[in-house]
Amino acid sequence: GNTVAAKDALVTAIQPWDGEKQVLPGTMVKEGQLLISGVVQNDYAGVRYLRGMGRVYGRTWYELRCQVPLTVQEKVYTGRETVRRALLVGKNRINLYFSSSIPGDTYDKIADKDKWTLPGGIPLPVTMVTETLREYSLREAARSQEEAMRLADTILTARLKRSMEEGEVLRRELTGQVVGDTLLVTLSAECQEQIGRFIDSPKE
Repeated sequence: GNTVAAKDALVTAIQPWDGEKQVLPGTMVKEGQLLISGVVQNDYAGVRYLRGMGRVYGRTWYELRCQVPLTVQEKVYTGRETVRRALLVGKNRINLYFSSSIPGDTYDKIADKDKWTLPGGIPLPVTMVTETLREYSLREAARSQEEAMRLADTILTARLKRSMEEGEVLRRELTGQVVGDTLLVTLSAECQEQIGRFIDSPKE
């Protein structure tokens, strides 16, 4: 097998466990480039086939973007509530109300469950379910650029962590630009991470 570059990077350290390194620190490599070869040849032992495994660390750069709307839909509760109850007997549900239909779909549903027991704490296979439906309307509200930047920072930081194999962020910069009714946010980051990916040789 061989170890290849999982992404474009500037190699900073290479530590072969088995096999022969093909690049030196300070080398720019492309995704898929051979870093540690499992095929080793010398004048004494001839050709040997090894695992070609090891650790390769490199400097990587990311530029991630996301758009955050500068308006948001807020809930405004109307004060109207509907309470309905049902019994769960085993796997069966018995509704204790006549109709399950509710006008509109802008409501929150809060469910409480109360499991029935006999005196002495002996459980019964019966649960009372109480559902409270709180109606609300939606209104459009402005979102500040500071709030949009914080939200984008959270989203892009999580995306950066998922993109990195194993390493740390050395430098990062967050910038924003208003485009219409959205904020376009860009995260530029310089990282140090393990970029080696081992690939098994195909079996004959």
